[in-house]
Amino acid sequence: MFYVHLLPLAVLSLSTAHKGRMSPPADCNQPERFPKDNLDAFVSELNRRRKLMVEGNQQNGPQGNGNLPKGENVREMEWSCNLEKKAIAALNLTCPTECPTQSPNVPDGTTGFFYWYA
Repeated sequence: MFYVHLLPLAVLSLSTAHKGRMSPPADCNQPERFPKDNLDAFVSELNRRRKLMVEGNQQNGPQGNGNLPKGENVREMEWSCNLEKKAIAALNLTCPTECPTQSPNVPDGTTGFFYWYA
């Protein structure tokens, strides 16, 4: 389960956002490990929540924490198979049997995001 949440966050890349435009397509036909049938729904939900953040309506964590600050220059996300491959290599994934507990080295030109939970 950890893998399904971490990998998408590690491989989504920014693309130019145009108001009213559909979400950008993935840069490949078939993701390497993320289930293709869940990909569009995952990216759409992430973009929906990013839009809520831009509007100042995205809740910050559990109830009672208020909302995240309004975002500026927030672009829509799209799937990147190239970044997916880099994330797989960086995490040296053996999930679901054994997932990393320490943040891996971040490939050059990318931003790391790692959250471990038991």
